[in-house]
Amino acid sequence: MNDEADFTRMFQEHYTPVLRYAWRRAGPADAADIAAEEPERSVR
Repeated sequence: MNDEADFTRMFQEHYTPVLRYAWRRAGPADAADIAAEEPERSVR
């Protein structure tokens, strides 16, 4: 990831599938937080 545009594109591309997975695994209360944090973890 070299710039903000790349990160934004990756986030938008993967947010919904990650959200669905998190919803199934952790439930609706935590799914949005997990989905929002995952892209940050993946680029570290």
